[in-house]
Amino acid sequence: MLSDMKLGHYFHIPPRATLFAQVWGILIGVPVNYATILWIVNTKGDFLNGTADDPNNQWTGQTVISLNNQGIAFALVGPAKLFNDPMYAILPYGFLLGAGIPVILYLLHRRFPKAHFDLWNVPIFATTMENFYGNISNFVLTWFILGSVNHLYVKKYKYKFWKTYAYIAGAAADTGYNLNMLLVFIAFSAIKTTIAPNWWGNNANSVERCFPAGAS
Repeated sequence: MLSDMKLGHYFHIPPRATLFAQVWGILIGVPVNYATILWIVNTKGDFLNGTADDPNNQWTGQTVISLNNQGIAFALVGPAKLFNDPMYAILPYGFLLGAGIPVILYLLHRRFPKAHFDLWNVPIFATTMENFYGNISNFVLTWFILGSVNHLYVKKYKYKFWKTYAYIAGAAADTGYNLNMLLVFIAFSAIKTTIAPNWWGNNANSVERCFPAGAS
């Protein structure tokens, strides 16, 4: 919700309108997501728990598993025991790092005002770096290409067009992507599982091109 409020601030959307959009999204999204999770567990549970093989290797449940692991780590194990492990002992220093980097950037900006250190946005970098995409990560390249074109070309050379339509285009692309994903899922996976064809962009045993260490 904080991220949405920040986005609304950047695009000069009134906070009340942003909050209403968040509440409306929650009222619709929570029951839909809950119903979807129940359907997935009841129909695709064998894929998720490993008792059956997924033909397309897509039902990994990595997001749910990641959230469950975080809940276990912080609620059951607890930060004291978790950070006691030598592997995780360095993590609390991230708070110091997060507090120190903006100060360093401020000093660099004062020392080198023409280097544009004032444009470095630490929260955006940190938000992106905190994500672990796991094995299903074939969409990252698309994000990189579209983001590069948007910021390095459209925003720089077509600024008036970008300022007018960037938010609308982003919302339209997001909606179109989710609608398209839903239709593709219904057509090729919900009713009857259709094995993805093998081509140069994937592997014969998986639609995912990025494999974990040791996999082929």
